[in-house]
Amino acid sequence: MIEPPAFSVLDRAREGYAPCAYRVLISGGHDSLACTSVAFAWAKERGVDLMAAHINTGTGVPETTEFVRSVCRDNGWPLRELTPKPERDYRWFVKRFGFPGPGAHSFAYRYLKERQLDTLVREAKKHHRRRDRVMLITGVREQESQRRMGHVEPIQRQGGKLYVAPIWDWSKLDCNAWIKGAGLPRNPVVDILHMSGE
Repeated sequence: MIEPPAFSVLDRAREGYAPCAYRVLISGGHDSLACTSVAFAWAKERGVDLMAAHINTGTGVPETTEFVRSVCRDNGWPLRELTPKPERDYRWFVKRFGFPGPGAHSFAYRYLKERQLDTLVREAKKHHRRRDRVMLITGVREQESQRRMGHVEPIQRQGGKLYVAPIWDWSKLDCNAWIKGAGLPRNPVVDILHMSGE
């Protein structure tokens, strides 16, 4: 097998930080699908125990969550789906704070996604030391993120979370080519909305 350059990003993160656990974040979008496939190919080649994680905020298109479940099942990728607790879900959020507008994005993100990431990391570290790190593999890309976040680094550490973006320098064409070459289905929601819907 000719290894894609994305493997070297994952190797650098693994060698440099020695994570205690590995999770790949799959939203249902095509970037995260390509990244998840790359991550599982790398994990198989390196003998790494990897699990996919999907955060179902309760605000997304249900077909996207079904797509994530089916693509993981069909490829034999173990999946952990996380949802906000009912006492802190989207209904609760809207009743308490109102509908989140553009200025409230980070506030809603903290309640609906970030807390689930914290749960994922806590679960992964359950039998490890508190200071150990969990590698969170993400499909964020530099070209896409200039508009959304300003910049992206391939490896970023935030406390016990080690974010690794193996396809950070890929184009949209690279992602589509990987999906096609790997024989993966496309999410119809993404082809219509041009976003994951989650």
